[in-house]
Amino acid sequence: MSIEALKEIKKSEAEAESMIQSAKDKSKEIVSTAHTEAEEQYVSIINNFKAESKKMMDEAVNEGNQEAKPILEKGEVEARNILEVSEDKINSAVKLVVERIVNIHGNS
Repeated sequence: MSIEALKEIKKSEAEAESMIQSAKDKSKEIVSTAHTEAEEQYVSIINNFKAESKKMMDEAVNEGNQEAKPILEKGEVEARNILEVSEDKINSAVKLVVERIVNIHGNS
């Protein structure tokens, strides 16, 4: 073989080594970029799910509050009605209870 052919082979080998190293570097860069993009997508998906979850929770709470509102209002009205019982009704109830107790024990 001639010296020229050997030089050409060495040159080709050096170019091949350079191409291999370049391909390795490029593959590392691609993997790194893919990892970064995957991490960003993961964070984005998690944030979207958290936002959607919060929205659903808020809607459920609001719906529950709307359903509870008339029940609470009715309870407040009934509580006010109990507290606003007239003196006459209280005296009547006391008299009725006393009469029944006295009648039961008085007849024995």
